[in-house]
Amino acid sequence: MLLKKNSAIVLLILIFLFTLAFRLYFALTTDNLGTDDAYLTYRYSEGLVNNIGDFRYDNLSYGGREVLFNPLYYYILGIFSFLMPLLLVLKILPEIFFCLIVLIVYFISYQITRDYMSSLFASLISGFVPFLTKQTINQASVYSLSIPLILFALYSFLKIKTDKKYLYFFIISSIILTLIHQSVFILIIALLFYGMLLFSENMEINKLRNEAMMFAIFIIVLIELILFKDAFLKHGMALIWQNIPSSLLGDYYTNIDILSLVYGVGLIPIVLGCMGIYYGVLKSKRRGILLFSGLMLAIILFLLLRLLDFKSGIMLLGTTLPILASLGIKRTYQYIKLTRLSNYSYIFSILLIIFVTVFSIYPSFVAAKSVKYNSITNEEIDALNWIKDNTDKDSVVLAGIEEGHLITAIADRKNVIDQTFLLVDDAFVRLKDVQFIYFTWSEASALDLLSKYDVDYIYLSQRTKNFYKIDNIIYTSNKVCFEKVKENEKTEIYKVKC
Repeated sequence: MLLKKNSAIVLLILIFLFTLAFRLYFALTTDNLGTDDAYLTYRYSEGLVNNIGDFRYDNLSYGGREVLFNPLYYYILGIFSFLMPLLLVLKILPEIFFCLIVLIVYFISYQITRDYMSSLFASLISGFVPFLTKQTINQASVYSLSIPLILFALYSFLKIKTDKKYLYFFIISSIILTLIHQSVFILIIALLFYGMLLFSENMEINKLRNEAMMFAIFIIVLIELILFKDAFLKHGMALIWQNIPSSLLGDYYTNIDILSLVYGVGLIPIVLGCMGIYYGVLKSKRRGILLFSGLMLAIILFLLLRLLDFKSGIMLLGTTLPILASLGIKRTYQYIKLTRLSNYSYIFSILLIIFVTVFSIYPSFVAAKSVKYNSITNEEIDALNWIKDNTDKDSVVLAGIEEGHLITAIADRKNVIDQTFLLVDDAFVRLKDVQFIYFTWSEASALDLLSKYDVDYIYLSQRTKNFYKIDNIIYTSNKVCFEKVKENEKTEIYKVKC
């Protein structure tokens, strides 16, 4: 099925706008951000602006501590907050960043296949990866920018041989990615796997590409060591796992589950992606396919070694497979042309659109609805605002680990624990103590721990109840030591008086 360049560009713009409209609809029709982590982004972005670029000490997290993070993503969001409210920035800008994947996947796929139709289908699939939709929409996720940058860096790396300006694009995008997120290490391993695949096929790597790769690896490692030297000195190799308590590692770093992979990524990109790998690696030995096969191998290696959490791994696989699938789509069109059905190739296009709709777009729609349903509610925000307006500035508020950032970002009060563990000495102990406070029936034991962390208020939401599988906190029935000061449909707040 022939398609001219101008028509392909028009269709690409329509796919981009459709993807953006889809994501913005679910982001903007929800009053609040989707997750506790999104409010960490809110706090860091706000903190960098308010502290004029310096936010190395968080006086609220864990009662006050030093923090380390890749700052550039939060700088970008914070700068745009001068143009519109930060909440609106966090709802709109990450969705725009994410939709850049659609454009980059198209140009990468065209570089590999030289076929407009196959590239357009790859672009469409990349915009509707169900698991990626579930983990990023309305969540101000740093992956909304880091994933496009990984893809753009690899695209630039592919183009270095034909256009020297892409050498500078590759270096600049690698440095920017280093300042945004630690997923830049996946880029390094992908390039190393690419070199190994070339060696195994007796193919030479272009000298300029080789020098660019070596320089990028050196500068990435250097910058990351500068940014996280204190954490490395404090935690050693535990830094790889972000100092996450061992009791939580099983939740963060699970093994690859085939059913979750198929549902999260989609059946079409997996099947066609495997076809693309087969033809690209074993048959035609295309450098583009070898490069993105290297990326897929890097992601799988990180997952198997538990260096990458399961959710992030599935998201990255979900953007890699559509690129590999583009060659599978092209080869299918080529095969049809050799049969008696050559005049009916449009039927394959129609069937492919139906399959993409059924196995990618519709599951993404379901995933987006679940994100909207599970977003932070107005009742929760109301309770957090009550804390902000009715408690002392130095008050310590106990909340579940999945709501620690809500306490600091919205209530503007000190928490006992949250989900950032770097530079925390007693993360495991705190995690165990907080769990005990919510579980125990012993008032004396609970009061000892509440006193240990100087807790003034206990925040009990439906999320905490679900997380700890409890219906209430038993000992708070004692009116002498505990007073329920706020209650609505989703939350209860208790003041600790003893």
